[in-house]
Amino acid sequence: MNIEVFLLVTLSLVFFVESSRTPTNRCIGSVCVDSENNPFLCAEKQMKCCYDERIGQHVLNTAAGVGFDCCDGSGKIYDTHTQVCDNKVVRTRANLYEYMCGRTAVFDDRTQECCMVDRFRGNVYDKEYYGECCNGSYLTDRETGCCNNRPYSKLTHTCCLDTLHHVANQECCVDLVFDPRTHMCEDQLNIVSIEEHNMPRCGGVVYNNSTEICCNGGRYNRTTTVCYRNLQAVRKSSPSHTEACKIGDDYISFSPVGDNGIRRVCHGKVIELQTDEEVCGTETKPKIYHTGRDLCCGGEKLRGAKREGRKCCHQAANYYYPKLATCCNTGIDESIAENDGGRCCRGRAYNSNTQMCKDGNIVTDCKKVSLPGLKKFMKKGSFVYKANFSLNANVQNNLQIWNLDGVKQLKGKGKKKIKAENSGETYKILLNTTECFQQVKENSIHLIISKKALSTKTPRLPRRSRNNKKKKPQVYVFPIDGVWGAIFGI
Repeated sequence: MNIEVFLLVTLSLVFFVESSRTPTNRCIGSVCVDSENNPFLCAEKQMKCCYDERIGQHVLNTAAGVGFDCCDGSGKIYDTHTQVCDNKVVRTRANLYEYMCGRTAVFDDRTQECCMVDRFRGNVYDKEYYGECCNGSYLTDRETGCCNNRPYSKLTHTCCLDTLHHVANQECCVDLVFDPRTHMCEDQLNIVSIEEHNMPRCGGVVYNNSTEICCNGGRYNRTTTVCYRNLQAVRKSSPSHTEACKIGDDYISFSPVGDNGIRRVCHGKVIELQTDEEVCGTETKPKIYHTGRDLCCGGEKLRGAKREGRKCCHQAANYYYPKLATCCNTGIDESIAENDGGRCCRGRAYNSNTQMCKDGNIVTDCKKVSLPGLKKFMKKGSFVYKANFSLNANVQNNLQIWNLDGVKQLKGKGKKKIKAENSGETYKILLNTTECFQQVKENSIHLIISKKALSTKTPRLPRRSRNNKKKKPQVYVFPIDGVWGAIFGI
């Protein structure tokens, strides 16, 4: 009885172990199979079968997601973004310029060249200026080229689109060769002689423009035909006619100069014009205007407008006085007169005497701005320093407090005159970055002309004026290599 119980328990344990065992995936060659030897796509389960030459068979690698590849011969996978397979050893890329050359070689793109033999094999060479890969080899001779993966001599042959021609010093037109001294490749398709290329063409065909005219792609006898706006060939009604005009649905020929010497133009009909006259309006409603007195704006005749000093604003039927406004592509802007320097910046008018358009924004042009108040307080007494702007802290809006070191006083008498650049003290100054002569960069040496002496104390923020009137600057800052540096002997 005890033996029967023992056998029953043993069989139950075996059955439990077998039924609870997890199916095992493995590799048969380079193919992934499950525990029942059913093949499946390795990539679907993020797996790869990689060959391990030490055991002579493929090894299954898991967690082989996008960007992972086999390191041939090692049986392992590697991340192609951050690692390389260097002679069957997986390691981290030494730098951003290190890439794989084939499946086992590594090269540095800055100093080396990878020449592929096939999809999986490549050879690494040191880069040379005239180097060229050719079927796994590296050609360094300037007189040798590669054509369809085969080396050839440039002294005796020419290669065009992998087609080798037994002729030297030629150029290519698609896969054909031509002598650039006598011929050329037209539209990158056809080889024509240089003489033929320079001849006039009509509809792609060479024609003689001394006896023929080209009208809408067709060739016509110059003696008997004229062309209307390159649209319609019109038969001449007189040998002296050289122009054509469309009147309704009909076409006629005419001469641009009448028998009485008066100028003629076509504008829905043939119109005779006196000196200083032009035609304005549509072809159905033409209007003659005097170019010295009138304006034609958007097809509308404005009698006497030019004599009054007005101008058209673009193609629209708008006109304006340049002494009162500026015309921009968005319309007429009366904030600044064109005669007073009004110009446009993305549809907005600005004063070109003091401003400039930079990257589509209107900003102050510091090269054209005068120095308000500088001459006045230079005469009354001012302080001139040379200092290094070492650090700034944005206080509010455009105001900045700068720390100054290496300060040297060049002009002005104060109770505590700064005598040397290495005084060791840090001075402070308040600047407004919207002022033209208060714009500096960190760690730069500038010349400072100030109405007040520099101080080591933090400056107070200025109060707003009651009438909001802009006060004149109390300090000016200039680059040390400018004219002001030369004036003070720096």
